[in-house]
Amino acid sequence: MGGRPFGLRSTSDPALILPGGEIWSHADLISRVDATARHLDRPNKCLVALLADRQPGAVLAYLAALDAGHAVAWLRPDLPPSALSGLLHDFQPELVVAGPSVAPGVLETAGYRHRAVLPGEVVVHESKGDSVGADRIDSATALVLTTSGSTGGAKMVRLARGALEANAAAIVAALGITSRDRAVTSLPLHYTYGLSVLNSHLAAGACVALLDTSPTATRFWREFARLGCTTFAGVPLNFEFLATHRFDYTALAGIRAMTVAGGRLADQHVAEVAAALAQIGAGLYVMYGQTEATARMTVLEPTDLPARLGSAGRAVPGGRLSIEDAGGVALPDGTVGEVVYRGANVMQGYATSRADLALPDETGGVLRTRDLGYLDGGFLYLVGRIGRFIKPAGHRVGLDELERRLGGRQPLAAVPAAGERAVVFVESGPDPELVAGLHALTSEARLPPSTFVLRSVPALPRTGPGKVDYATLADWANEPTLRTSAPLTKSMPR
Repeated sequence: MGGRPFGLRSTSDPALILPGGEIWSHADLISRVDATARHLDRPNKCLVALLADRQPGAVLAYLAALDAGHAVAWLRPDLPPSALSGLLHDFQPELVVAGPSVAPGVLETAGYRHRAVLPGEVVVHESKGDSVGADRIDSATALVLTTSGSTGGAKMVRLARGALEANAAAIVAALGITSRDRAVTSLPLHYTYGLSVLNSHLAAGACVALLDTSPTATRFWREFARLGCTTFAGVPLNFEFLATHRFDYTALAGIRAMTVAGGRLADQHVAEVAAALAQIGAGLYVMYGQTEATARMTVLEPTDLPARLGSAGRAVPGGRLSIEDAGGVALPDGTVGEVVYRGANVMQGYATSRADLALPDETGGVLRTRDLGYLDGGFLYLVGRIGRFIKPAGHRVGLDELERRLGGRQPLAAVPAAGERAVVFVESGPDPELVAGLHALTSEARLPPSTFVLRSVPALPRTGPGKVDYATLADWANEPTLRTSAPLTKSMPR
């Protein structure tokens, strides 16, 4: 399946703003995509590994590969050489499109040679070997992404071309994106949420500014205003940073909408940002999604606030939510169970090697998310993740709920540790309120004193998209030195 992705139309409206300020219209973009497609020409459908991010050449290669009917594996360009080598070995891409951060020697060693140069110092490499024997790729597969936080030797998500376009259309409808809108690459494009911003704005005939500066930098917001951007997409970490630095949202003249996804933003921050944006006629959209659903599954509209504060919203257009038990039986409103999503944007399945890319659709449009939640009048409320709990003395303690109860403005994360206990990691040392709150929890639930251990870290480890890296914290939690740490009660003030 090839052809113009996202219904790209040859208009004079701006499509991309390059880092140097050059503006490409949609007509310019299509012309350059056609020229790039010649550098990706292959006799059969192939896999294109994309190791670049917010350079114009990366966008051209992505769209040209889709146009040619190839599949794109968009990977982090900063992968360690060993992880990159492992992925190249496991998935055998015929073409590798790499940005300047990727050492050419790594690709040379892996059996690739230079083929062409694209804008932004992005280089196309082709396999030196004969790809005739390579496993074929399912005709519908268009995009392969790592699950959130993965870096190498990872489980990949297989997404069909139809899923990409269905989710882009759903986001356009949910957010009311029009050709007058202008977004900025506030998130990496190898991250499903960041890529969905590009997809949805191009589908709407809108414009995207390619900017690799973080929203934590003053320059980002200066450029945001100068370029006349109207929409901003962020993860909770971005909004937490802005709250800490008392960001003035009223200075964002021309902004229409902000979205937050990629994790739960504390209700307090949601209320504050929504109120600040309302003052200037803009709105905050709270969204929930997974890579397995292409990008986004629900949206809480600005008009739903503050009445539905704490909710992740309703299913995006074309999607459907249910809450089910372990046997797949639908549960009534208000009952907690596994969140199940149905829609055209659900993945085909997972892949751990090239052979898996030949598999047909294995999900039938049904995604069991492994998230726990309940529905209330069609609105989804998330309460945790399956497996994110401990059970000391037979008492079940949900770690997601623990974090929400104790979090406040101080970043913390809880993970299971050896035995029936949890380690609560906190940045820069716990304040007295946190210690008192955790002590009160153990007393109320009559939990053993050793149930929780507090551990101070300079900063919580994060994945590329800014989510807490629970896998790393789990390793830290079970270090031998930590197993002998003092329990909570010994750190309590007398």
